[in-house]
Amino acid sequence: MAMSERETRKGRPHQKVEWGTTSDYVYIPPLQTSGFLTRFGLEESWQMIESLYVAKDNTRAVGVYRVTPERFEGHLIGNPLFQGVLNPEAAAQTWIVWKMFQQEMTDDQTALFAAIDGFQFRRPLFPGTTVNFGIVKTDNPNRLYVQVFVGDHVLTDGYIEAAVVSKEDADNRKKQALKQQERALPLFPFQE
Repeated sequence: MAMSERETRKGRPHQKVEWGTTSDYVYIPPLQTSGFLTRFGLEESWQMIESLYVAKDNTRAVGVYRVTPERFEGHLIGNPLFQGVLNPEAAAQTWIVWKMFQQEMTDDQTALFAAIDGFQFRRPLFPGTTVNFGIVKTDNPNRLYVQVFVGDHVLTDGYIEAAVVSKEDADNRKKQALKQQERALPLFPFQE
């Protein structure tokens, strides 16, 4: 009997990715990276990726982020730890800059994120660390393998699913979701 993808992920070793050297990449400096994220609609306070390296063969990209103390405020007082949920967020920002740099996402388009799948948190991430958010294309054009690493140490890995859509399509989907939420019954009888 074949195991499902979810069963094979449990306790799985991370995938081996040959990241290469900086000479294998095109460098996108901080000002340009921030410009792409601002055009996408992220305020500076939400921007995590500081610069980006895009593989010359366009199969992978690496976002660079220096984990700053303000990201840890109030999270495990006395023992600050980077919030795991921010790993897919930083990977998504890496993907957005990559798409905009390759001109595969224009100003009249946006990104829809459909899934965060199989993330395993292997090692903690502490303030002051410069971390790499690597993403690799898979056979499915909307599915990306994510590897968060420092040097040779993989901290987190998993998959995100995303697609580029028109802003009009995204707005229509948002309106539809809001209508569904308005019709939803309250979870608890004491909610009004």
